[in-house]
Amino acid sequence: MFKKVFLAITLLPILFPRAALPARAEAGPVTSSIARLGTGIPTSIAASPFGQALAVGASIGVWFLDPASLQPFGFWEVGAWVNAVEYSDDGRYLRVNDTVYNPSDGSLAGVEIEQIAWANHLCTLDGQKCAQPGNAAFIITGLPRPVRILTDWVSKDATWSLDGRTLYGVVGGEIRAWEAASRRQTKRLRDFFTGELRQVLWSADGAHISSGTAVWDVDNAQVSGMRRCPWENREVFDCKPSALSWSGQRVRLNLPGRAARSFEPHHVVLTDAELSSDGRFIATSGGDVLACYKAKDGHGVYDACSVTAASVRIWDVQSFTPLFELPTVFYNLNFSPDGTLLIGHTQSGIEVWDWFNRWKVWEVGEDLGDQCPLASYGYYYWCRQRPGGMLISPNGHYAASYGNASTGSAVRLYRVSSGELVTTFAGHTALVTGGAFSLDGSRLAASSLDGTILIWAVPPSW
Repeated sequence: MFKKVFLAITLLPILFPRAALPARAEAGPVTSSIARLGTGIPTSIAASPFGQALAVGASIGVWFLDPASLQPFGFWEVGAWVNAVEYSDDGRYLRVNDTVYNPSDGSLAGVEIEQIAWANHLCTLDGQKCAQPGNAAFIITGLPRPVRILTDWVSKDATWSLDGRTLYGVVGGEIRAWEAASRRQTKRLRDFFTGELRQVLWSADGAHISSGTAVWDVDNAQVSGMRRCPWENREVFDCKPSALSWSGQRVRLNLPGRAARSFEPHHVVLTDAELSSDGRFIATSGGDVLACYKAKDGHGVYDACSVTAASVRIWDVQSFTPLFELPTVFYNLNFSPDGTLLIGHTQSGIEVWDWFNRWKVWEVGEDLGDQCPLASYGYYYWCRQRPGGMLISPNGHYAASYGNASTGSAVRLYRVSSGELVTTFAGHTALVTGGAFSLDGSRLAASSLDGTILIWAVPPSW
């Protein structure tokens, strides 16, 4: 039987002098993106009553497609995730979520939803047959017997052409069209919606960005190819293996010209590991002592365990011996480019340490959220990873925080020397999942669950 484990970490008091630590992030300016890669995730579709356009609600706004070719010819960025679109009976209005727009120019119509008669996009204009999304199918009702149009993926929403002969549907991130009488698929818009994205990789020259298997040309924001890497190398743009990797409680180092070596830096759990840019040091974070005891709740007595000794350790790469130990624990670790600082998220927020002097330079409170993945280690559970990530600019002047309860759909940029909140990068409509600075440090790109990558200009450092 598994024992219950609580995240109860006993840290040593800090006995070294420290600078004044900012307790929270002060409000800073908000910076808009300079480019967006990807077109978002489609959620809904409605045909205009007179057949001029298909309105496709997506995670970043509304796209307009030509019904004959399914090619996009317009876009409204409404600043929110769009779950529903609907035309009025007379085609004068378009409802986007709970807001009414003028389809001709995208301006607010200034009327309430209840004042307008809305067309049911799931039915033909005569109201005699409807298309209901089913499990990998659209079901046409209103006929003597229901008709199923099979799809090969999750069916989200459907709409009819003006003459009732063509059914348009959102299926697995694609827009498709079928001839209703024969149930034959006639058109398919491929490689337009990119789905959920969870990483960002810059090419060395800054001209391309990769996320998942897609590669974008940054200048024209178009998909230019596919990246085919083995699964274990997908975090690297050029598909070369990473020098440092870890799994479970073991860290593996694989440097060119040296035999690969692995070791176990913490006895109970490993939360992260990082190699310094000069390849001289490894920083690891984890726990070493598991204390188990009897506990009682409304269901009875059970075995509970707590990690009572957790720390960050700095290891010499040549000898694999620990050099320094810090009384904290990180959920993600980053060395500064010069190797003098450790930066990352802890239970309370962001901490920056001068590890050689064992001195906490500053800390800022950020809410990482209550939920985190649970990893099984055979006889207990440990909350190993919290949501969120941390990026360090190539020149070491900035730290970017993302993907937690405090940052949400934005990215916060902090000054590493002081903890000052420089700016907040905004524009995504869902949680940020990954990010990277360009190699010259002039731009920052971040992926999101809204299916796009935003690129921002990084302020000059001083």
